[in-house]
Amino acid sequence: MIIKGSDYKLVSISDYFWDLYLAKNENSYLSPQYGLPLDEAIDRIARYRTAKKKEECSIKKYLETYRKFLKEIDKYVHKEAKTNKIQNPK
Repeated sequence: MIIKGSDYKLVSISDYFWDLYLAKNENSYLSPQYGLPLDEAIDRIARYRTAKKKEECSIKKYLETYRKFLKEIDKYVHKEAKTNKIQNPK
């Protein structure tokens, strides 16, 4: 199964492990990260999105942004996993 977002692609390699591809741009990905548990992959996507926001901010604002992305990605990925009947997506 493949779950694709605007700046990432997750490829299921088993019920528990995923390969993560973070997008540099629309047609190009950074080096893949292999064999991640789903929670770790979601966390890395959230950190990647937060780091891409090149604005200076306080640690409080950084963490708020990170949590927002984490919640948004987690909700989307688990919805897709249920739709595609992946067992035990966490």
